[in-house]
Amino acid sequence: MNAIIFRLNRESLLFHEYDALLEKEWGNKERSDAFRDVPKPIALVKDNDLIGGLTFTRFKSPENIETALWVNTVLVKPGYRGHGYASRLINEAVSAAGEFGASSLFVYTEIPRLYTNLGWVVLSNDGAFSVLKTKLST
Repeated sequence: MNAIIFRLNRESLLFHEYDALLEKEWGNKERSDAFRDVPKPIALVKDNDLIGGLTFTRFKSPENIETALWVNTVLVKPGYRGHGYASRLINEAVSAAGEFGASSLFVYTEIPRLYTNLGWVVLSNDGAFSVLKTKLST
């Protein structure tokens, strides 16, 4: 069975399952009340199992004094990594952000190649982390 993408309501069971997955993987828990004025979280489900997800946040733009839309978390369960699922989530995020009316989407990541392979542009790199951007068609 192919993996299916869902855009989640913050009250949904899948959203809370993704919250628990984040806590297990990274030791922190993203709270649903932290995601105001952003597109819905995205989940990837295969064989009725949540295998990954992506959330958004708002943070200062690296280009001006405005607040911008950022990818906040991208996580794919270890057994499903290396199969293009993170790329599917990121591509869906680009679509969702464009539909939301954003003109750009940013990310702060340790894995810039994941994004540059999808056409994102590196704005800065401090050796460990990179800030990348993609322009959106609204």
